[in-house]
Amino acid sequence: MILLLDIGNTRVKAAVTEPFRALGVTATADDAEAAFTGIVPAGVAVGRVVACCVAVDDVRAAYADACRRHLGVGVEFVAATAHPGGVRPAYPHPERLGADRWAAMVGAWHRVGGAVTVVDAGSALTVDGIADDGRHLGGVIAPGVGMMREALDRRTGDLAELAARPAAEGGTPLPADTGAAIAEGTLLAAVSLVERCVRTLGDAVGRVPTLLITGGDAQRLAERLGPAAEVIPDLTLRGLEVLAAGLPVREDGDEIG
Repeated sequence: MILLLDIGNTRVKAAVTEPFRALGVTATADDAEAAFTGIVPAGVAVGRVVACCVAVDDVRAAYADACRRHLGVGVEFVAATAHPGGVRPAYPHPERLGADRWAAMVGAWHRVGGAVTVVDAGSALTVDGIADDGRHLGGVIAPGVGMMREALDRRTGDLAELAARPAAEGGTPLPADTGAAIAEGTLLAAVSLVERCVRTLGDAVGRVPTLLITGGDAQRLAERLGPAAEVIPDLTLRGLEVLAAGLPVREDGDEIG
């Protein structure tokens, strides 16, 4: 059995293989020990741990230590490379492509088997396009919905205080209340970015590609994007499963891709 870990800036997701089973989600806590034991059941029989980590090096090291203490095995960290998983990164230097983006793209392309737009709506909002043959066509990175709102709170005078006041009754596409206006504006900014990327990829591949969304804000974006958007909460973990199955075992701490 392989333990899969998606270690993000705000959340950690875990799953096991043979067969695939999601274990749950927890906060990426300063106390990696507590976070690890809160998401991985005691006594689970694990032969390998395969992970992607976009958090700082100290967090990466802390989760690796927790795996060694509780499971007796090291962690193989995924990094993007130019060949495995059926997806080929567009980056001239693939190591600069985030491991979570890479894993999500691998998971998406294997699920769809053709052209796909991959959206990860987490702390950051990433949108990537993949062609029918697995070529990564590039992508964009923007602040996530929550990060946009935090930036407004920090950088724009009294908006935070105004947004905290009780909202007016009723809803409208053009809100007449500061809190509602911020909520609507930041969500629409994210939705509009995704829509533009879908059109761009559609022009590149000659048809509207499948749209898969993952991440903490996936459901809210999907509700605005309509029925063509499919939410896959464990998309990155699914990609890790593909990568783990098709790649050789490496030494503890080595990157695999």
